Parts: sequence; structure tokens; C-alpha cells
Amino acid sequence: MEILGIIFTIRDLIILVAGAITGLILTIIIISFWLKKERTLVKNLKRPIMIINSAQQDMKFEAGLLRNSGFFSIPDDPSNDLRNLDDIKRYCLLILAYSKETAIFHSAIQAARNSKVPVIIYAKQGEILPDGKDMDLIRGYYLAEIANSPLRLINLIFSILSVYKIK
Repeated sequence: MEILGIIFTIRDLIILVAGAITGLILTIIIISFWLKKERTLVKNLKRPIMIINSAQQDMKFEAGLLRNSGFFSIPDDPSNDLRNLDDIKRYCLLILAYSKETAIFHSAIQAARNSKVPVIIYAKQGEILPDGKDMDLIRGYYLAEIANSPLRLINLIFSILSVYKIK
């Protein structure tokens, strides 16, 4: 009987140690995943964000909001000068105010696509037609997203910068 008690005690200890080791390994995996994501976010937050205005949408309020948050680097004032896109590779993200002027909108999306820079299109609700050419252009670029409120804009910036490794 005594030997049976010792066997059960050893078995229970083995189960306890195996459970503790499994829990420790899972905890290490989860923490390393979280740290990797945080390192990516911190690295990306150091890089500047470019903001392009449109004739219909002035982005000064949004740029001020992003600057005042203390997280984002917005070195330049929003501009509608597309020559700024020549230097897009030094930016981690392009925030583009939606414009029905297709030449400007299309060239901005194309410049971002060529440089593989993520784009957030800032548009009013319902402004971009779901079956129009502009929506097809946005859907055609895998790093493009649409925001239509300041809170959604901030949320998308954090989401993109925390998961996308910008080279």
C-alpha cells in the first residue's frame, strides 16, 4: 500500500511539473509575440508620416490631432503638392485626403504602391462610391485602408504601424 502511495505521489509530481513547463512555454511564446509587435510599433513610430490635402478636405485639424497625441511624427504641414511624393520612401505612412480629382488621387496611390508605403485614405462617409473606379483602385492596393473619422484614423495608424514592418 505504501509503494502504491509513493507511485501516485511521483505521478502527481510529474503531472504538476509537465503542466508548469507547458504553462511557462506558452507564456514565453505569448510574451515574445507581444514584444515583437511592440518593437515593430516603436520602430515605426520613429519614422515620419506624410499627409496630403485635397481640394475638398483640409487636413490641418487631423495633423494637429496626430501631433498633439505625442505618438506620431508629422514633420511637414499637410500639403496638396504632389511633388512631395518624390520623397515618400522616407515616410512610414501616407494619409491621403480623398479627392474626386482622379489624376491627383490616382498618382498619389500609385506613388505609394511603387514605394510599398501603406496608405490611409481619409474620406467622408459615403464619399467614395462602392462600385466606382476609385474603390477598385483602393481595393487593388493591399496596403490601403479607408478612414472617415479622426478616431478611426488614429486606430488605423496604430494598427498598421504595429503589424507592418516598414523597410
